[in-house]
Amino acid sequence: IIFRLFEHLGPNDSLQIVVDHDPKPLRLQLEARHGSRCNWSYLEKGPDIWRIRLRLLRADGGVHA
Repeated sequence: IIFRLFEHLGPNDSLQIVVDHDPKPLRLQLEARHGSRCNWSYLEKGPDIWRIRLRLLRADGGVHA
């Protein structure tokens, strides 16, 4: 579900995930699929909650249209 939501983000949209662990494997999978187009920002880094904002960038580095 996260991959599908991420791939359909619109131009000024972001996806925020909140989990109880550092989701490094998810980051690696998204970067493997989308490379530098995957913009990953930690909003909160544990120890109890991790909040991450995801954005899909265009190939030229701008926000995906």
